[in-house]
Amino acid sequence: MILIADSGSTKTEWQLISPQSTETILGQGINPYYQNTSDIHQIIQNDLEKWINYQPKKIYFYGAGCTHPEKNDLIRSGLKAIFPKTKNILINSDLLGAGRSLSGNQAGIICILGTGTNANFYDGKTFPNYLSSLGFLLGDEGSGAYFGKCLIQDFLRQELPENLAFKFKEKYPISRQELIQKVYRTNFPNQYLAGFIPFLQENLESDYTQKLFEKGFQLFVEKTLSKIENYRNYPVHFMGSIAFHYQEILQKILVNERITIGKIAKTPSKGLRRYHLENP
Repeated sequence: MILIADSGSTKTEWQLISPQSTETILGQGINPYYQNTSDIHQIIQNDLEKWINYQPKKIYFYGAGCTHPEKNDLIRSGLKAIFPKTKNILINSDLLGAGRSLSGNQAGIICILGTGTNANFYDGKTFPNYLSSLGFLLGDEGSGAYFGKCLIQDFLRQELPENLAFKFKEKYPISRQELIQKVYRTNFPNQYLAGFIPFLQENLESDYTQKLFEKGFQLFVEKTLSKIENYRNYPVHFMGSIAFHYQEILQKILVNERITIGKIAKTPSKGLRRYHLENP
């Protein structure tokens, strides 16, 4: 029996897997850059309470922000508190989870387009020239947080088309000052910004929304993807809700840029389950 976790800033999908069956729990997001030891331990305990009597042979945790040993130790200690007999607890980046899910043991470019973004060359095992994401303040073009930020900026600057501005006020009846305060004072501003994606989805057919997504995906290619050496020589795979739900717009940009499109998936759960059953 093994336990696999795919964790982002918004949610965590836990899979308890045996050769005969798979149990799944959808829990709270975990990111060691935004949460302290106590918070992480409490989240894990609350979400996995029903599995407390299980002792998986191995635990594979793939998470946002899991790129440094000291951050990874926060999550490892939380898991160890629930599963003290499990000796093999492996903490890796969400990017590696996406790589194993989308590309298995084959080389390719792995991209994440969700609440945040990332992209790196995957050699079939690791990311030999890993480039870290700059996060939503300095980068993340093409992410849910990026699109939400652009929408709020245009609304506050009175640059939204009149009909969309009216719909925005109806859907979010808060003052200008309250909106600004929520962006700057919420504990998870990236999640808050990405929370405006449903409004864009509801108005996806508008010229404004189409151009916004086209611009964001174009910037992702220019600012992130194109920084990878020989990025046009490999299939480029995408993981995440933004890539999945808006793949028609994304694919149009990729075709124009002469990029080989690989797999596009919303979550890595199915691919990771297959990978770890084939690579015990």
